[in-house]
Amino acid sequence: MNLLLLKEPKEDDSGPDPYIKELELLGHNATLIPVLSFTFVSLETLCQKLLQPEKFGGLIFTSPRAVEAARACLEAHSKMEEWDASVKDRWNVRLVYVVGKATAALVRSLGLVPQGEDSGTASVLSRFILENAADEPQKSPFLFPCGSIKREVLPTTLREHGVPLETLTVYQTAQHPDLERNLTGYFSEKGVPASVAFFSPSGVRFCLETVRRLSGPDLSRIKAWTQTPSFKDAVLTYPTSLIKGSLFRYRYLTFLHLTAHSERWLSFRSQSASCSSRSRKWGDLKLCLPPLDPPRPTPWSRKA
Repeated sequence: MNLLLLKEPKEDDSGPDPYIKELELLGHNATLIPVLSFTFVSLETLCQKLLQPEKFGGLIFTSPRAVEAARACLEAHSKMEEWDASVKDRWNVRLVYVVGKATAALVRSLGLVPQGEDSGTASVLSRFILENAADEPQKSPFLFPCGSIKREVLPTTLREHGVPLETLTVYQTAQHPDLERNLTGYFSEKGVPASVAFFSPSGVRFCLETVRRLSGPDLSRIKAWTQTPSFKDAVLTYPTSLIKGSLFRYRYLTFLHLTAHSERWLSFRSQSASCSSRSRKWGDLKLCLPPLDPPRPTPWSRKA
């Protein structure tokens, strides 16, 4: 079975992307196609702010890319030694909030102590921050390094409840320059996939029309799944004629699901990287697949 995963490959010393490894073990042919490209911006400004923790009540990171920008700016301005010697400890007496385990791991690599990593989404994290703010009102603003196309849920929620926030765009997000060519090549070589997995709302925006065009009359047999509830908002921005009764079923589950047939599921359940036990049961497959972060259940986390 051919599966198309619209995400950047994550390869390290342990080998290929974990999704590819696990799906190959099950006899499936999975392909990863990068959707996004990133460019760091405002690194000098970010560096200046990171070196002045006394001006802020804490830090908020909602994406791994923002943490990478923080490290990049410190390294570019030769400030890592100063950071390790004293600055990180001055941040750690404040609050450092994150979304997701992948982001938390990068934050820890900077010597910081993250909170909220199990929140799963910026919306849930904002409620977590408000709960803490109720016990200890925030006077100084949080520093929020973010991307150019961030969702406004967290900033809006915090500001509406009087929690000061200073946002700084530290990376620009754009469509990967080879995306359309790679998608066209995939469909030409492998045909229409059984399932397509999206990992961000941007992936929906940049890929939906191309996938629809390349699939033609076979669009209705593709099953599409997503990792985050914000996917629903992205889908709803498109004309009903593009999605009604075909590619997207309004389905968000606690974990990413790929389906080969309507009643058979491959359930990718995120666990820690040190997970040792694995259950491989067709129809109820639980895999240890870092870095997929399981968000908390939502009111619409049921089958459509």
